[in-house]
Parts: sequence; C-alpha cells; structure tokens
Amino acid sequence: MTKATLYAGLSERLAKAAAKAGTISTNCPKCGKHIASADINLSEGVAMCRACDTLSRLGDLIAAGDESQLREAAQGEAPEGVSVSDDGVQFTAVASTRSAGGALAAAGAALFWNGIVSVFVCVAIASTLNHVLGHVPAWFPMPGKPAGIPLGVLLFLWLFLTPFMLIGLALFIACLMSLAGRVEVRVREDEGRIFTGVGSLGYSQKFDASKVRRVSVERKQWTNSDGDARSSTYLLLQADRDVKFGSMIPEQRRRYLAGILLAALVPGKS
Repeated sequence: MTKATLYAGLSERLAKAAAKAGTISTNCPKCGKHIASADINLSEGVAMCRACDTLSRLGDLIAAGDESQLREAAQGEAPEGVSVSDDGVQFTAVASTRSAGGALAAAGAALFWNGIVSVFVCVAIASTLNHVLGHVPAWFPMPGKPAGIPLGVLLFLWLFLTPFMLIGLALFIACLMSLAGRVEVRVREDEGRIFTGVGSLGYSQKFDASKVRRVSVERKQWTNSDGDARSSTYLLLQADRDVKFGSMIPEQRRRYLAGILLAALVPGKS
C-alpha cells in the first residue's frame, strides 16, 4: 500500500469524523446537495460536489457546518435573557448582557483600578485648583495648599493620567453592561440597526438588511505585551458592511441570537 493510498484513507476517515462532529458540513455551499466524505480532500483543503461539479474550499464547508449548528440552536426554546418579536412590520431580537459573574469581576477590577488612579487624579485636581484659584476649596478631599507643581509638569501629569482614566471608565461601563446591558437588533424593511448599551445610553450600528449574506460567531486571539494569550468572542454580521457586536453576551444567548438572525435575514439553502 502506497503512502498516497494511506493518506487518502486517513483523509476520508478524518472527513467522516469532522462531519459527524458537526465541524464540517457535508452539504455543498452552492447547491446544498450532500458531499460524500470520499470527495473531501483534507490534504488539498477542497471538496468536490458531484451534483453541481463545484469545487469548494474546506473553509467554506467549516463555515457552513457552524451555520447549520447555529440554525439548529435557534430552533429550540429561547434561553433566559433573549426575546424575539416580529409584528410583520418590524423584527426585533434582544439579548441581555447581564451576568452575575461578569458584574462581580468588572466591579472588582473597576474598584481596584479606579481606587489607585483616583489618588493621582485628586492630586492633579488639587494642583489645578491651586493654580486657578490660588487655594484648594475646603470641600475638596485635599484642602489646604498642596505642594506646588509647576504648570508644565501639571499638564504632563494630566496627559499621563488620561489613558488610565479611560481604562477606568471602560471598566465602569463593563460593570454597567454586566448588570443591566443589552444588545438589540431591529429590522424594518431594509433598514437594520444594532443597539448596544444600558437603557437609552449606548451606541447604534446600521446595516442594510437586504444585503446580509452571513452571520457568524467569531473568535479573535492575540498575545498581550506580557506574552499572555487573550481571546474575544463576538458576532459578525456581513452585509453592506461588516458589523461586529455582542462580545459581552453570554455564550448560549450569543449562539441563539446568531441562529435567529440567520433564520430571519439569511434564507437557508434547500
């Protein structure tokens, strides 16, 4: 038995295992017909559909397999924290970002970080008031006249503190999102809008609902400056523009929301 024969047999067995696990779709991305495992070549990264004579990339089959799983997940009962409505005029899907564990973690990080940064901010504010008023008001946490800080040094201190204050603000927002945040997708005719925030405070992203071609769960991995591996999972909606959202939605709600959006915005192949 040659190495080519052995590898072909191994490739077929791996393709069968991957299809059984649901990580690779066994249907053609173009016509939707079944692709035999023998026609999936893992070594070349391609698959041949005998029904329509189309050669597809393995990446397209993997994406199709994940899409199939998302559609199946959306056929069950909606998990707690997700609501869907469609009155014939407007389609609305809402997923809560509430998470007790996430709120505790974000609150702890915010208190720790902002507690340290606030000490330096108080010094900067006191020095600024001293430069402007000539003294520090009695109501300020640091009354009296602090040690004089030259104006140039004070300006540098504010510039130095700015990124640290922004990080503290981001941690505070993350805590609010974990307590009462939501992601809301609204579609009226061809106009789509994704809102992320708490109550009426937040931001919106628009997209053309008639041009949605794919909704997927994506995972981004990177290494920080300390060499530690980091990752982020989010939803990607591809239409007239790519829209990334939902990174704070718990996993079960995120996958259900992706399946619901696929069913509503991307017609499945027969």
